[in-house]
Amino acid sequence: KLDSYFFNRHRPCFDSILHYYQTGKEAPPLNVDPDVYAKEKEFFGIKKEREVAVFIPEGDGSDGIDCVNSCRMKVHNFLQDPRSSSIAAVWHGFDIFFICISIGFLIFESEPEFKEQFSDKEASYYVPLFIINCIIMGFFTTDFLIRLVTWPSLLEFWKNLFNVLDILSILPFYVNLLVDSEENDESGEVNKQTTWS
Repeated sequence: KLDSYFFNRHRPCFDSILHYYQTGKEAPPLNVDPDVYAKEKEFFGIKKEREVAVFIPEGDGSDGIDCVNSCRMKVHNFLQDPRSSSIAAVWHGFDIFFICISIGFLIFESEPEFKEQFSDKEASYYVPLFIINCIIMGFFTTDFLIRLVTWPSLLEFWKNLFNVLDILSILPFYVNLLVDSEENDESGEVNKQTTWS
């Protein structure tokens, strides 16, 4: 039996809360929705700090900037934390479901008896499998691009190993599409030359 405690809470918020109890200074996480952080503070019994009013001249566009940053933070938290909302949980459920299908495709594609169904365009199941693969890759691409746009720091985004793995898993699909389209164009040109000659 381990002499320890397990806190099943929001990890980025918990790091900031632990820092508060260790140092007495509050350091809110930068990539977490303020509402989520406020709920975690309330759970751990941290009273709300006194708010400081800041005068912002009218018409300087700061409200618009704050609104954009707030929306970016909410979308980022939506994609990173499935507990942020019920819709986020559904989104992450689809993400896991599509990952499992992709792994299944990879396994079947490596088997000789199923390989032609993924590579031969004349095979009976090639078209439905290709459509399913396009839907899955479309979902992964959308998820990746939204995370890229809403990530607090572009440099930190590329430092994240999972983001690098995501782009490496998505790129081969588009490379294959590009190669296939070029091959089709070349075959079309050859057919035209044969017909004219």
